[in-house]
Amino acid sequence: MAILGHAASAEDGSGFGIPGDQTGREVRMETLGTDGNKWVYIYRYPDASKAYNVAEAARQACMNSCVGYSRETYTGWGYYHSRYGLWEAVSEFGDIRKIDVPVNCDCSSMVSSCIRIAGIDGAVREMVTAVEDATLKSIGFERLDYDLKVVKKGDILWRQGHTGVVVEGWEDTPLPTVKYRGRVTSLTPVYKTARASLDNVLVQHPLLGKDNLVDVCDETEGFYFVRIVDKYGYVPTDKLVRDDERVEIIVGDSVRFLGGNLYISAGGGKGVEVPQFEGTVRAKLSEAFKYPYYVSSKKYDGWCKEEDLKRI
Repeated sequence: MAILGHAASAEDGSGFGIPGDQTGREVRMETLGTDGNKWVYIYRYPDASKAYNVAEAARQACMNSCVGYSRETYTGWGYYHSRYGLWEAVSEFGDIRKIDVPVNCDCSSMVSSCIRIAGIDGAVREMVTAVEDATLKSIGFERLDYDLKVVKKGDILWRQGHTGVVVEGWEDTPLPTVKYRGRVTSLTPVYKTARASLDNVLVQHPLLGKDNLVDVCDETEGFYFVRIVDKYGYVPTDKLVRDDERVEIIVGDSVRFLGGNLYISAGGGKGVEVPQFEGTVRAKLSEAFKYPYYVSSKKYDGWCKEEDLKRI
């Protein structure tokens, strides 16, 4: 499994929006292969450490709710190019995690900002997808034909009109572990992400019918992450019956954090040591993330591992 980070669409689904992420999905991470893009090229930087930094910058942009999407916003006096908001905030804050004011970017300016913060010389503020090929090759990226099973962390993906960053490569993350078998209770589509809408249906797989069996790999709020043969997608929890007794901690569970470090993001970053406390699991990401559980209380909140928690 590989994970993509990209600036996808504004809060109203268009290319224009106000600063910040009003939907929680404007600048987001998705499983590659279910993101709906027919990628053409991979751009790979030869210095693996800097490529890693590009990926981590993209992850941080996706996790920061102050970062939203817009190509440009019409003000009445002309077009204000708010696509440069992230780039300018990187100059001011020096770290995407520290950005605490609403800013915007589009797909290519997000990529440029990530290249810049990774310490790669030659990042171009005005880069757009139409000139991305020449721009990236001029600063040392190698171009490869796209193949899902060869993408690596820090690769930049391109197709006409869109671009994004691989935050976890195919070999960097294990395939999801099947936890138990689920039985479908009524007709349902499979969704690309945990969002039930027609534009989010996984078109590579037909509707699931009553009593169809699927492998359940994970659970997020309102959805199961499932495997059907060699395809992965999301099914609403009210459409599936779990046959096995649940043993893993899921969203909504009351838990005790056993003490230790809580992290600023699911990928890690700065850890803050806190004592034991009781709280609630607010989010759970896939096992691809180092710290997939987000737990919060009135006093503390952050990301941690399952072994740091005990259900109460």
